[in-house]
Amino acid sequence: MGEYSKALEYHTKSLEMELAVYGSEATHADIATSYGNIGSVYYNMAQYSMALEYHKKSLNMRLAVYGTEATHADIATSYNNIGSVSYSMSEYSKALEHYTKSLDMRIAVYGTDATHEDIATSYNNIGLVYYNMGRDSKALEYYIKALDMMLAVYGTETTHAHIATSYNNIGLVYKKMGEYSKALEYYTKSLEMMLAVYGTEVTHADIATRYGNIGCVYDDLGEYSKALEYYTKSLEMMLAVYGSEATHADIATNYGNIGSVYYNMGEYSNALEYYKKSLKMELAVYGTEATHANIATSYNNIGSVYYKMGDGSKALEYLMKSASIN
Repeated sequence: MGEYSKALEYHTKSLEMELAVYGSEATHADIATSYGNIGSVYYNMAQYSMALEYHKKSLNMRLAVYGTEATHADIATSYNNIGSVSYSMSEYSKALEHYTKSLDMRIAVYGTDATHEDIATSYNNIGLVYYNMGRDSKALEYYIKALDMMLAVYGTETTHAHIATSYNNIGLVYKKMGEYSKALEYYTKSLEMMLAVYGTEVTHADIATRYGNIGCVYDDLGEYSKALEYYTKSLEMMLAVYGSEATHADIATNYGNIGSVYYNMGEYSNALEYYKKSLKMELAVYGTEATHANIATSYNNIGSVYYKMGDGSKALEYLMKSASIN
């Protein structure tokens, strides 16, 4: 957070100097850029209302500089930035509106047949909004457009983290649609590319996530030994990335996933061990007094195990704790 404070300080000084040089009422591209930079810092600090305020100032000045009917890459960037803030605020209709404006302008700037990374980013962002709106077929359409353009930009034989992300996004949609073989295909492509990008001996959170995603598909397919293999790989890498003593929500998720596999395999003592590890970490992450859906799920999972083990009083204790949160 200290780095963001420094960045905010310098961008604010830059803005103040530009306003002093050009005039407080002036419209100038440099001033618009400073507004955008400040907005981006606030966005990274998760101060979304402030981010929105400055990105709107940036957009309005760019429209004043270039003209309201102009097509310009900087205006497209402002629309994209406002879309990202709106998305982070879960205002999906507004996010879609601004991401679409950004895409339309980028196509107008670069050409309808152009291949450009910014256009690929716009396709991906729109896909992300549709995915979170539950419109899976539209999400898939835009994720595939993003992938196709990235392959055109970077090359079909290139290994690139953005291409790996596109493969993963497509896998997410296919899994949500219940098309597990396709989900597995794209998750595997994503994992293989991540390993090619970062190296097979590297520990990285994105690689850990890919292992977890593949494990989740095998879990849904009822292939529990394979699910356990990939969940364990994911857990081990996350512990290597964040530290063996770290508290992190993703580590808690992995513990819970492994617990669920053991539960489905009828290995209730192992299931209980991992569900309790998941709960302990969630309480450390969210707070012992927190009411969080993940904590409620862990209480429910532990209660279910105790029920299967024939311990009715313990089962009731944990199921009641879960119900009190829900």
